[in-house]
Amino acid sequence: MKSLIAMGATAAMLALTAPASAATLLTLVGPIDGHNVGGVINGPQSASNPCIIAATMCQNGGFPFNNFVQGGVDNFNESQSYTVAQLLAAVGSLFNVALDVNASGAATDTLNVFTVTDTTTATVLYTCCAAPNTLPKNVAQNISNNGNGWADWLMETVNLAGLKTTDTITFNAQMSTLTDGGESFFLIPVPGPLAGAGLPGLVAACGGLLALARRRRQQIA
Repeated sequence: MKSLIAMGATAAMLALTAPASAATLLTLVGPIDGHNVGGVINGPQSASNPCIIAATMCQNGGFPFNNFVQGGVDNFNESQSYTVAQLLAAVGSLFNVALDVNASGAATDTLNVFTVTDTTTATVLYTCCAAPNTLPKNVAQNISNNGNGWADWLMETVNLAGLKTTDTITFNAQMSTLTDGGESFFLIPVPGPLAGAGLPGLVAACGGLLALARRRRQQIA
């Protein structure tokens, strides 16, 4: 175990001197068949999982969101910003971004862009998505959770560790060839990296250190 800890510390120190890297690719998971299948939480949005961008009314309490009007158009380019402090208070430092698709039988709804940017430092932190689900992608095909409140896709995972609480984080979503009701993006908290014990928790913790080191390097560059 001591050797594993030493390896993790060494990796983090090496990352501090490594060149700045590109934005981290989120993993697009889905389409999700059912509700909270296999312990994978995908809603409902009303269960304290706040919307960030939505063409429908969300049960957000006092948490702000971009409630844009989708009716009459087949595409959108929408953004919403928060401070890191707001996000930490709402969902914590680790969370997934859920996409609830409302599609008709034509099934052409396409996700073209999704980014998470620290606009204070002008750094794109995350972009969607890693292969095989690269963008643009038709996210309406084969979905089974059509309707409001349950995610059809999850973009995993955003980690705010190491960011200043005063930094502004901006989410941007762009979709086209939409066919039915309004789409919505909402946040789902993820258990912290030290929630487990032993090697898995250690590996996750080292990953957090590497992410922090990369961000610091990007801010310096």
